[in-house]
Amino acid sequence: MKSDSLKYFAAANSRHGFYSLFGDVFSPEKYDTLYIIKGGSGTGKSTMMKKIGEEAERRGIDAEYVFCSSDPTSLDGVIIPARGAAIIDGTAPHMTDPKYPGAVERVIDLYGCLDTKALKEQRGEIIEKGKTAARYTATAYGFLRALGEIEEEKAALVLSCYDRKKAARTIERIVKTLTKGGEKRQLYTSAICSLGRVCFDSYRARAKEKICVADKFGAGYGFMADLCRTAKENGVGFIEFLSPLDPFKTEAVYFENDGTYVYICDAKDDSVSDKKINVMRFVEKEKLAHVRGRVRFCEKCADAVFEGAAGCFASARVCHAETEKIYGAAMDFSIVDKTREILIKEIFG
Repeated sequence: MKSDSLKYFAAANSRHGFYSLFGDVFSPEKYDTLYIIKGGSGTGKSTMMKKIGEEAERRGIDAEYVFCSSDPTSLDGVIIPARGAAIIDGTAPHMTDPKYPGAVERVIDLYGCLDTKALKEQRGEIIEKGKTAARYTATAYGFLRALGEIEEEKAALVLSCYDRKKAARTIERIVKTLTKGGEKRQLYTSAICSLGRVCFDSYRARAKEKICVADKFGAGYGFMADLCRTAKENGVGFIEFLSPLDPFKTEAVYFENDGTYVYICDAKDDSVSDKKINVMRFVEKEKLAHVRGRVRFCEKCADAVFEGAAGCFASARVCHAETEKIYGAAMDFSIVDKTREILIKEIFG
């Protein structure tokens, strides 16, 4: 895939469990054809989607890559906007069945490519690895619930010192420069997974103007919430990039009509931006001094709990990888290759 291709997530491992935007991102009403791939772990779904996306790019057609929030080396879907087509992984945890079968959706069944006899012989191992992975994942979500509570406490402490009226003037100046119109959408540019926290910067790289909201203690989420509200009140459309930990918080906004990307960054972030807004300007220093110790303690706890979550996701990923090897060995990939070529002819003509 090209380095400048759009890359993002349509789901997240969050404090509320697995939080999916699949219903919106892959709504059948948005596409002429929606291909739903069904198949087990290691059956070639991700590779098929990646190669179809690369075929689009080879033909000079843009492709958007939707990555798996639990394994960012794997794809959940590929969208070819110019062809009105999308290809998605329709298996758990984002089970997808046709809403308008034939008229919009087509199910691509890869289960028939499996050697069921070989899999039966390894039935016990497959089941055990599945159960072990589920236990690790459940523990990881427990850590994320705890992390969400810690971050909520920290946010409450910081926002009690945050002057929203003062910040509103800066927000109003930004919104006044933006073009009205456009739809509001939600996506994720980052994920919490076996690799820790993974971020894609394709929207930021594409932006004409980059505005960094430098945030030291967590007040940036308050700034972003007010920015989204003000933009909406003024009829400005945008893509809202949600926090993977808490999907009810915003970590970045892309105003597509103007190519303006506003994002939260660490106060020490040295990435290239056209403008930097230090949210500490809107925090009352005396009030913050009274709660700084508790904020710091929250941060230490958050770091430890995050490591616990990432470690559990990593252990679950090992189990998944071992299961993928078993299924991959029992798979007839020549049929998968033929299926991919059929889809390429259908999509690109």
